[in-house]
Amino acid sequence: MIIRRRGIFTVTLASLCVAALVVGCASQRKAPVASEKLGALEAKAKQRNPNEPPDYAMLRIGTEMHTTRINRIAIDAMNRYVATASNDKTVKVWEIATGKLVTTLRPPIGEGNEGKIYAVAITPDGSTIACTGWTGWDWNRNASIYFFNTQSGALLHKLDGFPGVIFNLVYSRDGSHLAVCLEGSYGMRVYRTAGFELVGSDSGYGAQSNGGDFDARGRLVTTSYDGSLRLYDEKFDLIKKISTKSSKDPSRVAFSPDGSLIAVGFDRQPKVDVYSGEDLEYQYSPDTEGAKWGLFSVGWSIDGATLYAGGSYDNNGVVPLLKWAYAGKGPKQELAASSDSIQQILPLANGNVLFCTSEPSWGVFNPWDQRVMYVSPPISNFRFKDTRFSVSRDGSMVLFGLTYNQKEKALFSLRDRALTPAPVVIPDDLERPRESSESIKIINWKHNLAPSVNGATISLDRNEASRSVAVQSDGSGFLLGADWYLRYFDASGNPVWKVPAPGVAWDVNLSDDGRFAIAAFGDGTIRWFRVSDGSELLALFPHSDGRRWVVWTPRGYFDASDKGDELIGWHINQGMDREALYFPAFAFADELRRPEIIDEVLRSADTDDTVTARLQVNYPDVSELIPGIMGMIEKNKAAGEKNAAQVASVHQVHARNNQVIIASGKIGESLKIGDRVYVMLGDTRVTLEVIFPMQTVAKCMAVGQDVMYLRLLTPGMPVFK
Repeated sequence: MIIRRRGIFTVTLASLCVAALVVGCASQRKAPVASEKLGALEAKAKQRNPNEPPDYAMLRIGTEMHTTRINRIAIDAMNRYVATASNDKTVKVWEIATGKLVTTLRPPIGEGNEGKIYAVAITPDGSTIACTGWTGWDWNRNASIYFFNTQSGALLHKLDGFPGVIFNLVYSRDGSHLAVCLEGSYGMRVYRTAGFELVGSDSGYGAQSNGGDFDARGRLVTTSYDGSLRLYDEKFDLIKKISTKSSKDPSRVAFSPDGSLIAVGFDRQPKVDVYSGEDLEYQYSPDTEGAKWGLFSVGWSIDGATLYAGGSYDNNGVVPLLKWAYAGKGPKQELAASSDSIQQILPLANGNVLFCTSEPSWGVFNPWDQRVMYVSPPISNFRFKDTRFSVSRDGSMVLFGLTYNQKEKALFSLRDRALTPAPVVIPDDLERPRESSESIKIINWKHNLAPSVNGATISLDRNEASRSVAVQSDGSGFLLGADWYLRYFDASGNPVWKVPAPGVAWDVNLSDDGRFAIAAFGDGTIRWFRVSDGSELLALFPHSDGRRWVVWTPRGYFDASDKGDELIGWHINQGMDREALYFPAFAFADELRRPEIIDEVLRSADTDDTVTARLQVNYPDVSELIPGIMGMIEKNKAAGEKNAAQVASVHQVHARNNQVIIASGKIGESLKIGDRVYVMLGDTRVTLEVIFPMQTVAKCMAVGQDVMYLRLLTPGMPVFK
């Protein structure tokens, strides 16, 4: 699929106030008020080196599963792991057999598109994962490929110098070569993995290359939006180039296991072509009668007897995986797979087939058409309109679809901090969005490139579709949600403001009191904006489990349900050559969990900057807090070298909630859920159970009666296993 360059909103903490993590006595100097500290940090942020990744903390959603589209997947030869690459700027590694998350890989990221991962590949032995996309472009002015250790998540190597965004990576079957498919006319490149020597290239492409695959002999086949299919020999010399038969936008491509056939999917047409693996002669096209939209993903069963395809074809709300026996010559079958586009299909050695989707999700079908694995999305479903997005008059309550099948709907109250199932009878105070008024008539706004108001076309960005609309109750203006921006217009259709969207603005509404513009986005968040100027005020992430939630301000003040503080966190780049760090929100609960700030923002409709200045709150800069944790980690590392039993140090203690946050450099490697560790208080052992381990910190709870000792624990105390 074509992925276009658009700015996507990323919440950052670039301008948080400075507050060093102090151990021991407090500073005697009077701290400056919040507004002074904010101004100082704003100036500092503007002075950052544009040739390096941002060095400030960026607030990110940090759920176990991706929150935006999975673009590609890759598996090792033994079928132990599947790596999933996403627009959420991470790669996640899973056990195929269990669906268990192994690790999350975090390359350096930036604002907007920088860091989105469009392609991933894993070496046959499963030891190394390569990922790329819109990576390094903002500071290198060219794209980079990052190579990670699969188990530890360490960034091992970086390959630079690519003149365009990269859309496909694939290792040869023996792992000796890596093929790279680029945007524009830059074509393809092939590198020898030993030393990363360039051994083949073809820049004679007329458009973006979106697919490539190796056969067992080491030959390479690629597609391009110039309408061509290209076949290269083992030395990567071009054997033949043809124009594809069914459409001029070939996308994904796959050799059959024995290399005798090549399947090609198309981006915009419900077609699949099969060509000879020897000379690219057209062979046949499977029956796709009744299918609509693009079938851009293709794959074979491990024995080559079954051909699979999928894409954006939607059959009454269900996106099926299409299946044909006899290598694509049999009748078409439809297997209910997803509610959103199928992005890639790969064969497994046991006869199963693996797929990933835009929901985001990934799953496995067995040869008997049973979906035996499905790792579901954590985000609420705002995409379908069966449940119209409803808000209370004062904007404090929202009603929305919770799950993708629309069977569950939820109500969230900002005032009560409560996420509950929607009542059978909807409260009278909740209003659906008005789609028109006596003075404002909006047409062609639903999934359309050219919406209009009162007969005049509304100007959107090129190829941007409008998705949702809400009109003020007094007819004074309207809110329009689209693919890349949220926009507010006056009654005459004149633009008042627009803000970048963190995902498609599937649903929008306006509070009747005229204060809030509220939008539900494709990343699973609901966000409150001030109608007068478009300033973002609050964001909510309700997990699709219907229990966990977290709400925060743009500068990172938050409140959360039980375990909701595990859903967001701070991404910290460590330069362009090292993996990034990630600290979940609970690591800074002492400094940033401030429900009173949330309350005041809702009451006043002021930004958190204004609220903190009015309340004389000294805002801590997360980037300034990180050295404190890192110092503790380094001390713990040194102590661990002397005493192997020490695995971490106490970072924070929340006795009221029976929580202890511990910090270490390699928690993700040394601790897992359910492990027990302990802290010594004199001769007394205080036992803690690990309930949420992350990369550098872990949340623990005291076991049994040991909870009585939590108030005696202090930061820096060693933790043993």
